Amino acid sequence: MVMGDPESFDADLQSARHFWALLQSACLAGHAERLTHVRGECMCLNGWHDAAASSLAKYHGSFSSLRQLSLHFTPQMQSSGGKATHIAAIIARAPSLRSLDLSFGSRGREDRKHVLSFSKLVGPDVQLHHLRSLSIDGLATPEVRMRDGLRAFRGTLRSLELADMSFCPGYWVLFFRFLSKEMTLDHVKLYGGLGNYFDEEWVARDERQSPLPALAGASARDSRKYLVYRIERFITGRGRYPDPFTPRKKRDGDLKKYGYSLPWAFKQDRSWYHSDTVWHAREWENK
Repeated sequence: MVMGDPESFDADLQSARHFWALLQSACLAGHAERLTHVRGECMCLNGWHDAAASSLAKYHGSFSSLRQLSLHFTPQMQSSGGKATHIAAIIARAPSLRSLDLSFGSRGREDRKHVLSFSKLVGPDVQLHHLRSLSIDGLATPEVRMRDGLRAFRGTLRSLELADMSFCPGYWVLFFRFLSKEMTLDHVKLYGGLGNYFDEEWVARDERQSPLPALAGASARDSRKYLVYRIERFITGRGRYPDPFTPRKKRDGDLKKYGYSLPWAFKQDRSWYHSDTVWHAREWENK
């Protein structure tokens, strides 16, 4: 079942309603347990939530055959965790889920990230013993909740993609070390703005904010030197690759020199840099 492609707010709202009209029809006709793929795109989260409230109330069964769930919502102002209730309800009823793709469409806007705990989307009691791929875009969540959620999938999860996310609170560098040490990922991709509302405001593979294309035209050999690839290799390398961020004690003058002050030494480049030093990207032109 697939829904998508509207262009306006009204269309986003209609897309959300149509999504639930189709899903409810499948449920009431007794086909819900045979659904294997469900995807919705360009949907208004508020409208989706309102439509879900009435539709799910009429269905008490499971989505036992569901393998792939992909829900993409359009950018809106910040939303409370209550909007995750029905997303979580579908996930909880899909024990065979292999791929989960959730996008809240922040487009880099901090005021449009949806602030809620990852545990509100995937509860601690939810059993997903087959989940291999997870993709999340536009979410703000406590780092500790994200860690707890991922630990539950440690035995099966092999692919992780994160874009335009914030930890509140938390640290991305420490999170990467957690992923490297405690998870067994084969594929990791990091995109857009990754921050913590405090001192980490990273920009990864983002041509929207950099005066230079992030990795355009880079050969496979050249790409190995870029920081974002070194971070991803560190996470998936199972100890074969060094941590790109090394601890340091002396930070005097960093705030004035670089625009940030962090307890790690690293060499930023156009693939991964601190957002306060966008101006510095001009120096990468000939590198």
